[in-house]
Amino acid sequence: MSSNLRRPKGRAMSDPTPDTATGSTQAPMRKRGSIAVRVLLFVSLAANLAVAGIVVGAFLKHPPMEGPPRADRIGGIFSYALTHEDRREIGREMMREIRANRPERGAVKAEFQRILTALRSDPYDSTALRASLQNQLQEAMRRQDIGQKLLVERISQMSRKERMAFADRLEEAVNRPPRDKKSDK
Repeated sequence: MSSNLRRPKGRAMSDPTPDTATGSTQAPMRKRGSIAVRVLLFVSLAANLAVAGIVVGAFLKHPPMEGPPRADRIGGIFSYALTHEDRREIGREMMREIRANRPERGAVKAEFQRILTALRSDPYDSTALRASLQNQLQEAMRRQDIGQKLLVERISQMSRKERMAFADRLEEAVNRPPRDKKSDK
């Protein structure tokens, strides 16, 4: 550690520390970036992981014991109609494709910086916010497209007998009556 980065006790890290050899006062280098951006990036990462976990979990999860999911839960219906092995394979392949094509960390950070700028602008810039949110929607749609592509590919590999069994399970799920609002809680 060079002498110009040392500080006497009681001095704040941001206080310039004189370098006795050169007479200059330089503040030690600090990481740039606000805590708000870091928190926002963490929240975004957590949300993305939650969405990916829900999608993969839906494919990997065993069918519920009480019967197929309701028709208003479309992803659940297709997941239920697949065999356990098909759900597992689609989930694995989906994670591979998502990891291989996910946006660079810098691009994600830049997108959130644009959101923060739009939120803090005076006057408020709803067009910029809408554009950034549209970019996030496109990423979510890309992931949904991956899932749909993998589902179609998996069904295409099924024998006629397997496809008919899949169709029967799908029909069972579609025809399941909706639950009472009280029992959904």
